[in-house]
Amino acid sequence: GSSVVLTWRNTFGGGEPTGIAVDVTQNGARLRSIPLPLGTAWSFDGVPDGTFSFTVRATNGSGTSGSSNAV
Repeated sequence: GSSVVLTWRNTFGGGEPTGIAVDVTQNGARLRSIPLPLGTAWSFDGVPDGTFSFTVRATNGSGTSGSSNAV
């Protein structure tokens, strides 16, 4: 199995984030949105074969930010 490690820098343009969501996409379709506590990194072991895209969104009491650039 493969592993993926993402790191990012939180911004505070829409208010202080209280959580993070990592969205996993394959062939243009969102497979899963993974809610995470506030942080700046995420890793996952056992990635199945295929080509995936990942985006990160910040969340707080006011809602959810737009998505980051996909990697």
